[in-house]
Amino acid sequence: MDDTFPDNTFLLNPNHTRILDGESRLVEVIGTAERRNEGPIAAVAIVLVASLIVFLLTEPTPQQAFAVLIGLGVVSALAVFAFGGLNAQKAARLQARGQLVRGEVVKAEGRHRVDRDHGVYVLCLTYRFALHGKTLTGYAERIRDDLRDETLPEAGTPVAVMVSSKRLYRVL
Repeated sequence: MDDTFPDNTFLLNPNHTRILDGESRLVEVIGTAERRNEGPIAAVAIVLVASLIVFLLTEPTPQQAFAVLIGLGVVSALAVFAFGGLNAQKAARLQARGQLVRGEVVKAEGRHRVDRDHGVYVLCLTYRFALHGKTLTGYAERIRDDLRDETLPEAGTPVAVMVSSKRLYRVL
């Protein structure tokens, strides 16, 4: 574990400053402002809606329609809880077993996006770090409106990465 980080270490989530100072543990691993992989939930939603449309085209009885709607609701709820639970488990594992290691920016890009009817500035960060002699590359996005008119970190800028394994890591 690398205990020292240079003063110019870039933090994707500025709330993690105290972690680098050794004052606190990682509290927010998968933050609400970070963009998560919502693809699986979207896929489940599309399949459920398509199934409902096909079912309704068969002109079901009211009892059949009610039963199918209840079933689709239960499946939807289970899918959302399952994917949310997996994220929570990963966060807990990373917090319990994670180590801070030094990495570096490979590429930083800012993008303007519309999110919930208003524009936001999203920082897209590609980074790399070494684990057991192997170089791993990661990618993360975070809404960072504060960087809209600022110079983004250049390639080689140090970053801090919380690492549990070669498949479970998160840039701070």
